[in-house]
Amino acid sequence: MKIVFSSKASVDIEYNGKVARFSGELGAVGFRAIASSMKWLSPAKGIPVSRIERKKWVEAVNEYYAKNKDRVFFVDDNGKEFM
Repeated sequence: MKIVFSSKASVDIEYNGKVARFSGELGAVGFRAIASSMKWLSPAKGIPVSRIERKKWVEAVNEYYAKNKDRVFFVDDNGKEFM
């Protein structure tokens, strides 16, 4: 897994040969990513992201950051933590 903060408002995550971008904001304790903002950058832009794919990515990132203080964490459209 490779995570690149492309700006204070987005993060690019590479996982299993694909790259997705999440919108959100960088804060004092990590990057707060809006789960529903997930968009594919690679292998092709514009392909819809399924709920199942989004859930797999969120779980993989949560597991990757399970023991880190500074991390990416996901929220839903209402700002509540997305599990």
